[in-house]
Amino acid sequence: MENQNDAVEHLKTIRGLMERSSVNHSLSGLSGVAAGIVALLSYVIVYGIVDPLMENNPGFVQTVAGRSYLVNIYFIASLLCLITALSSVLYFTRRNSIKRGTPFFDPAMKKMFLNLAIPLFAGGVFCFMLFVEQQYLLIAPCMLVFYGLALIHASHNTIIQIRYLGLLQLMLGLIAIFLKEYGLWFWIAGFGLVNVLCGAYIYFTYERAS
Repeated sequence: MENQNDAVEHLKTIRGLMERSSVNHSLSGLSGVAAGIVALLSYVIVYGIVDPLMENNPGFVQTVAGRSYLVNIYFIASLLCLITALSSVLYFTRRNSIKRGTPFFDPAMKKMFLNLAIPLFAGGVFCFMLFVEQQYLLIAPCMLVFYGLALIHASHNTIIQIRYLGLLQLMLGLIAIFLKEYGLWFWIAGFGLVNVLCGAYIYFTYERAS
């Protein structure tokens, strides 16, 4: 009976390794690079809108209407950034799976996206609550925290570098909570630079070399 149980456990281990390998071959580092570039471009566009407004009409920025206007710009930019980044992730990952001849949405990939989606959804609801309660300075740090937790949660079904990326994003978010005035800079560092660097590392390590 004990040998039979050991055999079952070995089969489960082998199946888990095969599923993880399937995701590894489909996951594209270029998706991380694209998501990071989208985040950086979003900031550049928002800065190009906000900076002239603050210089030409500083009094308006200090009013309730002015602050609400700026927050709405950042909120819309973040939402568009998220949609564009997720679209790029799906595109490059699907392209990579087609290139390698592996199924795109197999059970392992479903598990990874589900593990990623649960913390992201919870974080989205929490950040929306912060927006409603006008706790604007906490939104960027909390986005990093939940993004990091989502990556850590999803890393059980993919390469170990995703866990390290998640830990780094989580660390940036936790530090940003205590430095709320610089939350936007931490957001740029996490969603922009870190994603680009990690995505490039994954690409050159697992894709370019194969």
